[in-house]
Amino acid sequence: MIKILKNYLSHDESWNLACAADGTPAHWWSKAIKHNKTAKPIMMNNNIGGYRQEYGASHHITNSVNSNDFTYKFSRSTNHVKGCGCWECTFKKEVLESEKFKDVIRKNTSLENPVLYETFTSAYYPGDFLGRHTDEKRGVAFIFNLSWDWKPEYGGILNIENGDTWTSYVPGWGDLVLLELGETGKLHFVSEVSSFAPRPRLAISGWYNDAES
Repeated sequence: MIKILKNYLSHDESWNLACAADGTPAHWWSKAIKHNKTAKPIMMNNNIGGYRQEYGASHHITNSVNSNDFTYKFSRSTNHVKGCGCWECTFKKEVLESEKFKDVIRKNTSLENPVLYETFTSAYYPGDFLGRHTDEKRGVAFIFNLSWDWKPEYGGILNIENGDTWTSYVPGWGDLVLLELGETGKLHFVSEVSSFAPRPRLAISGWYNDAES
């Protein structure tokens, strides 16, 4: 199940979040890379050493995609210290952990007592992508899209398996996407961002699970 709540965030809300993400220091971000030669994702710093690591992994990434193994490459926000009052932690506290938003999850999904499992901000630069995967036992995935005036030609399109076909979604400014995954997950991927993209594909993402009884 996929539900798209168009313009869930107002223009000003989306703009303020995107500007806040744009202003975060480089060390708040890591390049996350997963291919078939890694047991766990590689988290690379946004510096010269990190770029060298990314370059060195390029042939493994290609081979992993061609072998149909779960593969990805994109930037994501790093973990924050306890008590952090940054924009991302404020959004988590005031929105994601609020009863108001949990009611949105209850209304639009099968979760009865949603508990936030994980959240982070992602930035897909040209060449970044998220390979096919299912996310088993992740409950409900959410995506707040913060990509202004995003065009299909830019790539970064969310694709969800729908029987023998695929349902595609072009990131919309302020849209909220809810993807119900369940126990077995749902096959999906994000296509590679094109060199034509004038800015990164930006989103706040994560998962909710049902609280254990």
